[in-house]
Amino acid sequence: MSVLESMGKVRIKPLRSGWDEVITTREWASASLEGFPLHEAARRGDPVTVGMLLSQGADPNQCAPCGAAPLHLASLYGHQDVLRTLVGHGAQVNLVGPGSGLTALHVAAEWGRTEAVRLLLDSGAAPGAAIPDGTTPMLLAAMNGHEGVVRLLLRAGAGAGPSRLDGTTPLYMAAATGRTLVVRLLLEARAPTECRHAPTGATPLYAAAEKGHCDVASLLLHAGAAVDRAAQDGSTPLYVAAAMGHSNIVRALLDHRAALEGHHQLLIARGACPTAALPNGMTPHQIASLHGHTALCQLLPH
Repeated sequence: MSVLESMGKVRIKPLRSGWDEVITTREWASASLEGFPLHEAARRGDPVTVGMLLSQGADPNQCAPCGAAPLHLASLYGHQDVLRTLVGHGAQVNLVGPGSGLTALHVAAEWGRTEAVRLLLDSGAAPGAAIPDGTTPMLLAAMNGHEGVVRLLLRAGAGAGPSRLDGTTPLYMAAATGRTLVVRLLLEARAPTECRHAPTGATPLYAAAEKGHCDVASLLLHAGAAVDRAAQDGSTPLYVAAAMGHSNIVRALLDHRAALEGHHQLLIARGACPTAALPNGMTPHQIASLHGHTALCQLLPH
């Protein structure tokens, strides 16, 4: 019996890239704010009502049951006039929301509110603020592809490399979600290419290969990312690209010449080992065959 036949129903597991583990503020958009008129006015972007309530003694740093202060909610939608009014009346720009640990800068960064981010930074917001699991505004901006916010954070001194406790970095999240422009910015800021997502052992290149992000893979490879860096299960970027049927990335990882043809056809300057097998003996050719990617089988040696 061949190795392939003996493997039978073996399948490579889709990578859990980490974004499903990141705390976000999406529920604040619809959270009930009954009994919290200042919060309601801040969320809907009403600076007149916000100013009136503050002049009547409303607390700009009180958090609603959802865990958000008025400054968080104004940041959610980028209401700059409301943000200025709140800050002018004593709102703490680095106030941490109970439960989430998020600051207003986290919120504005996640939603790509570039001018709100600029205003908060100019008002003293800490660019590298991290919640208990290590999530920073930079990671949220990178994950969501907000290159304007990433630029502002980099200029403000936020590092491109700091990771969460599980090893997830802004570069890893940008690579996993296919944020090409953000990946370029982070690489220019010397973000480390070999950081690993601890639960899986995957690198940014592995994540890009698994998701089929060709342009991201090209940038990482030209920046010196290791081609054959394996995840915890022993699978390499080539192996996972073959399993998922991403022929352009397979060609990229196999070729020794640098050239980029269009958006989908990708060749790179480093060569991956085409016959490297998992500990169970299965090679990229065999995994491609197992998943029915017959065209890929013609590219991969037995």
